[in-house]
Amino acid sequence: MTKWPSYYYNNVDLCREVEAMKRTYQPNNRKKSKKLGFFARKKTNILNRRRRKGRKVLCK
Repeated sequence: MTKWPSYYYNNVDLCREVEAMKRTYQPNNRKKSKKLGFFARKKTNILNRRRRKGRKVLCK
């Protein structure tokens, strides 16, 4: 078992920084649709490939 360094317990500011860390996924509908939506896929060949393959749903 590893022992944490002493400054981890003694430094209150360091503990606050660890607690305040943001999560990696911050949902944003506008960004998501611009990146993964219909019009983003329309610019590339993704929709044509899915049509050719016979997909019922082209994109979400």
